[in-house]
Amino acid sequence: FRKEDLKNLGLQNMGDAVKRFAGTNVRDYGGIGGLKTVSVRNLGAAHTAVSYDGVAISNTQAGQIDIGRFSLDNVSMLSLAIGHEDNMLQSARLFASAGVLNIETEKPHFKDGRNTLTQVQMRGGSFGYLTPSIRHWQKLGERTRLSIEGNYQGADGDYPFILKNGTLRTEERRINSDISSYQAETNLTHTFRDNSELSTKVHYFHSERGLPGAVILYNNESDERLWDENFFVQSRYKKVFNPKWTLQAQAKYNYSWNRYEDTGAQYAGGKQTDTNRQQEYYLSASVLYQPVEG
Repeated sequence: FRKEDLKNLGLQNMGDAVKRFAGTNVRDYGGIGGLKTVSVRNLGAAHTAVSYDGVAISNTQAGQIDIGRFSLDNVSMLSLAIGHEDNMLQSARLFASAGVLNIETEKPHFKDGRNTLTQVQMRGGSFGYLTPSIRHWQKLGERTRLSIEGNYQGADGDYPFILKNGTLRTEERRINSDISSYQAETNLTHTFRDNSELSTKVHYFHSERGLPGAVILYNNESDERLWDENFFVQSRYKKVFNPKWTLQAQAKYNYSWNRYEDTGAQYAGGKQTDTNRQQEYYLSASVLYQPVEG
């Protein structure tokens, strides 16, 4: 799917877009802002890699990637490869996966001789759903482009439902189903005089949400909370020496933090808190040789 395809289909989030691919199974855990994972041909989410601008995304805590936290606003192309795809320059980590979901973000482009572009967008919906976003593109020179993007997502999630208990019917509301998340991203792209290109991306994501759990008769308590934070910096350099030789090098630093908290008399001290951290340094280089032009 290209950007125009996503607009024409009226897709609002990454999960809805990925469902359009044949052979995919998207699992949604928790509605608005909930964890969304993709599995290719029922092999499991751990066997489906997610590539963000050519660099693999990792999560050693769960072994599966939440695609729901990525916005469609800045996506220029979304593709799914089952097995090996045509891009021979991809890293060994992506080659080792049964399927690869490729997310390519939009690079700044200007029309009519403009050097800057700013876009502000606001979306809303039921149960307190609100998603404002802002995007700014800037041309820093003939060969350098900068983009800054940010968005916020919030919702109460307190939707009503009818609880049936034998002949008794009561009107209830979902509790502890709120979410508040925001993310920011900066991209800097420079094209050298030999037409090689260096792009650097800085990405930050933070969310806090409630975990409503099951509906239990005569028990409306739900105190589980989950915090997620992710920060990464990645760079990609690509140079075409001639029609036969191409070089690509990638580097990435990734930091992830996750905290789960629940309160109740079953825990010592009345509270259970679990914290997980992950730090990753990643380097990859690939060379493509084409002896015969296709």
